[in-house]
Amino acid sequence: MTTCRTHHGRVLFAVGDWARAETELQAAVKMAGGAEPVMHAEALASLAELRLAQGWGDEAARLLAGYEDHPVTAHAWARLQLAEGAPAASAAVVRRRLRDLDDDRLERSALIDLLTEAERLW
Repeated sequence: MTTCRTHHGRVLFAVGDWARAETELQAAVKMAGGAEPVMHAEALASLAELRLAQGWGDEAARLLAGYEDHPVTAHAWARLQLAEGAPAASAAVVRRRLRDLDDDRLERSALIDLLTEAERLW
């Protein structure tokens, strides 16, 4: 159920329904709690990316605190680094994740796009 809510929240975020995305992602974070660490980190990362889009970088950083090296938060963490004006740090996060990534083409594509953006700003 947590995974479904996280993915639904991401879809709502992507189509611009940020209010409903926030509701879904907050519910996913609460549902995962401490019982499902990977799903909890994934829900936190998705909510952090929403917060970044809303211009709430401090809240995004708070959500990601303690998850800086977790694989499922790499994209959100790199995006936060860019928002904070640290493209070199962002690129380092992305490169590290790309090295460890298996065959997830969708994630790889998103990370390469983010790396391109970081390197352009560097």
